[in-house]
Amino acid sequence: MNDREVYSKTESGREEMRTRALQLSGAIRNVLLLVDGKRTLAQIKTLIAGGKAPPDALEQLLRQGLIELTEAPHSRSAESSGQSRSAESSGQSRSASAVPPSMPIVEPEAEKEIHRSADAQDDQTQARFNRLYTLMNELVSDYLGLRGYFMQLKIEKCANADELLALQPELSAALIKAQGKEVGAELAARIESAAR
Repeated sequence: MNDREVYSKTESGREEMRTRALQLSGAIRNVLLLVDGKRTLAQIKTLIAGGKAPPDALEQLLRQGLIELTEAPHSRSAESSGQSRSAESSGQSRSASAVPPSMPIVEPEAEKEIHRSADAQDDQTQARFNRLYTLMNELVSDYLGLRGYFMQLKIEKCANADELLALQPELSAALIKAQGKEVGAELAARIESAAR
């Protein structure tokens, strides 16, 4: 692991923050919380220095599949575009191989439309959650810093957009307190916009 690399939580990592299924120690859990897809390993190590986390805490999280490399030094745009292309192609190959070619799926047109509608609604719901989750985490990280630790914990526990929106008043108040009324109100408006 290179100190200039940036890691983010995997889906398993976000799930662990919500459910605590793996029963990580408090120190390891705190390190997982700090992995946000923006901080470099050097920044995270600085934040946990002198704490109770073991020296290999980040390696443990990586081995458990709770974090993944987001950006490597000197290859940010190439890395991210290559990852998205490989994810798309692996997703396509998985979905293509899920049903044997000798077994075509035939559905009545009305049933297909119901499925399309439900899938579109699920996609919109997930996209709304992802928008809010990303924005709220960014606002906490960028504008509250370590003072936003407990807010970040609350965000991680949210399982849907409605739960995130329930935190909006508290987050807005914290942003206004930390950044002043004008800037805080502008940042709070960004959350409202992302919720649409």
